[in-house]
Amino acid sequence: MAVNNFDSIKFQVPLKYLSSISSNFFDRTLRTREKIVTITDKNILNTNSDGLKNIIIDNTQENCTIEISAKILYDNYFSLINKKTISEVFYNLKKLKIIKFKDYDLLNNSKVLKIDVTRNIPVQSSVKEYVTNLSIVPIASKFSVTRYKDESLVITKNPLSRREKLRCIFYNKMSELLKDKSFCKNYSVLPFDNILRFEINFMKFNLIRKHFNINNMESLTLQKLLDSDVNISSNYFEEIKNSFTGNKKVYDLITNYKTLHDAEKFHGMYGISESFNFDFILVSRYIRNMVKGNVSNYLRQYEEICSSGLNKIYKNSNSSKYVDEISNYLKVA
Repeated sequence: MAVNNFDSIKFQVPLKYLSSISSNFFDRTLRTREKIVTITDKNILNTNSDGLKNIIIDNTQENCTIEISAKILYDNYFSLINKKTISEVFYNLKKLKIIKFKDYDLLNNSKVLKIDVTRNIPVQSSVKEYVTNLSIVPIASKFSVTRYKDESLVITKNPLSRREKLRCIFYNKMSELLKDKSFCKNYSVLPFDNILRFEINFMKFNLIRKHFNINNMESLTLQKLLDSDVNISSNYFEEIKNSFTGNKKVYDLITNYKTLHDAEKFHGMYGISESFNFDFILVSRYIRNMVKGNVSNYLRQYEEICSSGLNKIYKNSNSSKYVDEISNYLKVA
């Protein structure tokens, strides 16, 4: 297995590496910031264009931007885009006869704009069970966790700097694929049965460089990313796993007490923390609303209680079993 696998990739190549462009496929022309670009119309692409999201020809900047997903591998979609399948990707792209490449080293002369690092994780029970357990493990406040009804879970890293914001998602890949009736009609989706899909969405150059260990002097080429020996998905999941010391599940505390002292007399410090499901952020907000003046001493005590309570919940739950299973799978490249 390749160290890293990719689903969606958006990359750019200079027009000089294209030998021909079929104008029949381009029927929209836009003027954006004085740049004239022509864009493919998906409605007139032939039925074998699964996996091709877009092609933009920018004659002013003399480049071609291509956005694809691993669906362009057709029956081999499960394998995703990696060092072993990249030649198949370009072969299938060529067969569409929209653009034709010259015989140059495209991988080393491309610029990656966006990329999704992806793993297909086979699970022992239902995907829903894994998503549910991942959604309830305690996680640090620098991450936000959002669970959706379609068996998906989004974890977003929210640092102080927006440049460091990073999103990943766990979801039921089979359920998502079944919505694509065209793809299901033409290709087998059986390999995706009971598969938990894990994707990290890299949309900023600085984050791609940081996680792939590529310095600022090097170009972000397809070849660089394909050759990387850094296990991106495992490293990032371990970062999330190691932050399991806080809880983002919100429970509102409705109180009739005028002061924190009155509430503590009835519930105790542990009881108040437990009412907020040991979410220290919510507890600290409550304390600040109830106490006038310096609250630093209160916050220190409640933070210890929340941390202890969360660790106890996590250790006594079955969630750690699911987390460890995913962690161990991702470590194997």
